[in-house]
Amino acid sequence: MTSRIFDCFAARFIRLATPILALLVLSSASLRAMEPAQINLDYVSRIAEQKAAEPFQEYPVAPDYLMELDYDAYRDIRFNSRKALWREEGLPFRVEFFHPGLYFKDIVKIHEFTDSHVQEIRFVPEFFDYGKNERLADRIPRPQGYAGIRVLYPINNPDVYDEVGVWVGASYFRILGRNQHWGLSARGLALNTGLDVGEEFPVFREFWLGKPKAGDTALTIYALLDSPSVAGAYKFVLTPGDMTTVDVRSRLFFRNEVQQVGIAPFSSMFYFGENSFDPPTDFRPEVHDSDGIFIESSNDERIWRPFVNEVRNRTSIFQEKATPKGFGVMQRDREFANYQDIEAHYHQRPSVWVQPKSDWGPGSVRVWEFRTDKETDDNVAAFWTPQQAPKVGEPYEVAYRLYWMMNQRNQDAYVSATRVGDSAFKPGVVEFVIDFQGKALEELPPVTELSAVVSVEKDAELLEQIVQRNPYTKGWRLILHVKKSQPEGVSEMRAYLKQGEEALTETWSYQWIW
Repeated sequence: MTSRIFDCFAARFIRLATPILALLVLSSASLRAMEPAQINLDYVSRIAEQKAAEPFQEYPVAPDYLMELDYDAYRDIRFNSRKALWREEGLPFRVEFFHPGLYFKDIVKIHEFTDSHVQEIRFVPEFFDYGKNERLADRIPRPQGYAGIRVLYPINNPDVYDEVGVWVGASYFRILGRNQHWGLSARGLALNTGLDVGEEFPVFREFWLGKPKAGDTALTIYALLDSPSVAGAYKFVLTPGDMTTVDVRSRLFFRNEVQQVGIAPFSSMFYFGENSFDPPTDFRPEVHDSDGIFIESSNDERIWRPFVNEVRNRTSIFQEKATPKGFGVMQRDREFANYQDIEAHYHQRPSVWVQPKSDWGPGSVRVWEFRTDKETDDNVAAFWTPQQAPKVGEPYEVAYRLYWMMNQRNQDAYVSATRVGDSAFKPGVVEFVIDFQGKALEELPPVTELSAVVSVEKDAELLEQIVQRNPYTKGWRLILHVKKSQPEGVSEMRAYLKQGEEALTETWSYQWIW
């Protein structure tokens, strides 16, 4: 199972342009000598390619006494916001740093750059308030790096710098748009997720932060990724807003062959929802960061697959003959009444949409859903896997844009809810109730007749299908009566509504395992 490394930051969340002036606000002890350099993707790529040409070398990690801190002790170590990078210069972005320890063992290097120079930001204990761990600072070895970065921007209030992005832990990063709360995580790369060979977690080892100018609305970050199988260079362009975007371009150099490469990967949590057969005893009706994956295929088909957390792990593979229009891990349900959690704010957790910006070629969108019995596990992984695996020794480049959004990607005729339960009147029959909503359905005349196209494969049998208007949602409802053909099995099901011979809605896709 993918580790939920952001536990402590989720629901309770826990002057080179004139180079001499760049970082004096941080402390001269934090600075290494400035060097002339043009920092760009080619610069970081040369480092990555050199590393990939040699056997992997282990990197420094946090000492045991930092990793052995308990949750409360680590939370007591807080970055001093007055020491934030670029704060004293009044620039539009600020950056704070994560302290190594607890979940975060990897030590990363951090640099600042402008058009002409670069310099490293060294670790300084005085940047942190250690709280009850006041003697800990004296034990920190020199040199010591940070664990990651936190980016701040006045996204919700022009006078308040709020968090809009964090890069910390392996290759994980999370982003926020306006009025959003922390939810799912993106990753730089996923290797062998869910496979018996075991997952490899590449790590961002260095960051280069582009110093913004007054009035800038985007921040550029470069990162070096390295792990036993691959080294790579990444460019991130973060643009905060109602729908914050991150433009990603990566150039990877593989040392070894990998069974499964995951591009544009996500980690999310689905504990239980309206489609759960046997939800836990909980005052909350639903608990999840995301409730499904939405795919716009290269052939223009729109597919929605709800997430589940049932008796066994589930794997879904959606084959594409060419670059898809996009895919996303979504939180479609935005009603507070359906969550009732005033601390976790599940109804305000972002969806993320991936839009390819280069030719990805043929491949597949893959989803792994792992059984879990607690909401602190990231038990959903989703990513793109190319049909042609990257070759050892050859660069592999990919580009895409991430949209961190609250709105519904498909507004026309989408699946708004999937409910599952035993039939009250037909023993041995299971009912799947699928609600469709959207503008295209609301605009239909009252006398409209719709029909459904349904397929139920393998170990189950479709007994009946009912299509009816839902006056309470201004949409339409499809009810499927399905019977198991054996005690244990799996069935792939698909359904969509049509008017005459024309498909009207997206395709509902469901893998039923019992």
